[in-house]
Amino acid sequence: MRGLVRWFEGHVLRVGLIGLIEAALAVLSFGAVLSAVFGGPAAKTAAVVVAVLGVLATFAALVANRRRGEADRLRDRRLTARYCDLVHHAIGAPLHYLSWDDVTVIDSRGDAVETIAVRARVEADQAHFFRFRIGPAWDQPERQRTRVVCRVRTLVGGAARGPRCDTTETWLADGRLEVIAHLASPVKVGDELRLVIDLEWPGMCAPLVREREPDDYFLRFARPADEARYVIVLPEGEDTYAEPIGFADGDRGYDLTVKPNDSGRVQVTLTAYDIPARHRFGVRLDLK
Repeated sequence: MRGLVRWFEGHVLRVGLIGLIEAALAVLSFGAVLSAVFGGPAAKTAAVVVAVLGVLATFAALVANRRRGEADRLRDRRLTARYCDLVHHAIGAPLHYLSWDDVTVIDSRGDAVETIAVRARVEADQAHFFRFRIGPAWDQPERQRTRVVCRVRTLVGGAARGPRCDTTETWLADGRLEVIAHLASPVKVGDELRLVIDLEWPGMCAPLVREREPDDYFLRFARPADEARYVIVLPEGEDTYAEPIGFADGDRGYDLTVKPNDSGRVQVTLTAYDIPARHRFGVRLDLK
């Protein structure tokens, strides 16, 4: 008897309360099926009712368990983002951006594939994580946001892609995605941090492509940046008007071109130099 009690205790610890409920309901449902096959009319009716209730109860238990699990994951992501934010404000952003190369390719549905190559020098303290916020400049439906895929990798030897970093992702109230990439090894002061970010974003450019409305594409860095290049490749057969954002007339700190690339698709390229911290800059597009 003592051995049976110990086994039952270990089983509870392994499967939890939901697991026990599922097992009990499975036994009841099996008994109900036997009664429905071999019992009389009244027994068969009662057995069918028990079986249906058992299935519904199992489904309800699974849904409740999954909701609790999702709530726990959301809480953990919020706490991780909060404490990374506290560290960020306590020591300042320890990076100086050497280059930021952002290439966004848009298809005819307004979906976007974005690749960002980052080079930054660590200045204030060791870098244990890299945080960035990204998203469209409009209120995107949640059903599209749930399909966004973000991968962050270190660049080994400056060029070769390394393994994916562990990431913590949180959706902000303004519709942007905050991503914290946790580095496998801290980057020392004076060394370069090199990353590549791959994003698959359904519907990101829908206002521009589907609704034919002007749309803004802009960047902003927490610390100064030496150079940033923002490339937007339009869907095949499309052309656009383009206007720089964040630059005065006659400003020589940027270059903006709109011309076909090697594949014949129109490509908008904005290159900016010596960008101050928290300066909002980019380009406004309006398809012809």
